[in-house]
Amino acid sequence: MLRDTSKDEAYFTEEIIKCEEEIEEDEKELLELPLGDARRENYFSAIEDRKFHNAMRKYARGDDIKLVKKDLEEVISIIQKKRLEFGFNISWLKGKVIELCLRVLLDMDTTCVLKLVEEDE
Repeated sequence: MLRDTSKDEAYFTEEIIKCEEEIEEDEKELLELPLGDARRENYFSAIEDRKFHNAMRKYARGDDIKLVKKDLEEVISIIQKKRLEFGFNISWLKGKVIELCLRVLLDMDTTCVLKLVEEDE
């Protein structure tokens, strides 16, 4: 059952497939770059963004919420990997709000995000 009736199921399916192909290409490029290469951060961000939007498309298409949650967990995983390699950048507050909301939705630990926000203030 579609949750977003402004578009049909075929639209969401097509967008999801295109996005998954782009994610796959980005992941290959990321693996080829050496650790410490500044371009890796851009690939992490692109993958994170695409995975998030794909999860939202799957939700809109009416996919099972448990499957959507697994996709959102992958987004959190990418955020963690990027943070481990490049540190925490509070300047992109919108991203931190999305992360916090995802962690609450997934019943994941929100303490780390809140602590980092407090430290930056």
